[in-house]
Amino acid sequence: ARVFISHSLPEGADTGCFDATVLDRELTDDDLSEKGGVFALVWGRDYRLANAAAFAQRVGADQLIHGHDPCPNGYKTPNEMQIILDCCNDKAHYLIVSADKKQSHAELVKQIQPLRG
Repeated sequence: ARVFISHSLPEGADTGCFDATVLDRELTDDDLSEKGGVFALVWGRDYRLANAAAFAQRVGADQLIHGHDPCPNGYKTPNEMQIILDCCNDKAHYLIVSADKKQSHAELVKQIQPLRG
């Protein structure tokens, strides 16, 4: 699977509000502002499937992995394209993704492990 790993998922990717060119060009001060693409990529929390699918298409991914969102069980899967890993405290989880084989969302989820064993 083509996996895109980022801090979070920008809001409004499905409505054209996210400028994905911030990933491929020199950044400007506007990109870092509260209305900019970098800010959206770091602080967005729009986990709807339509939004995830639009974002994944823009970045050329099949699966999305995010962090920095509290998860009572250490991780959550808000839809069939996203995995959110909580890396804090006793709930911390991790996922090792193989770069040389395609894996489904379900296969990736099965590989999630607690950081403390």
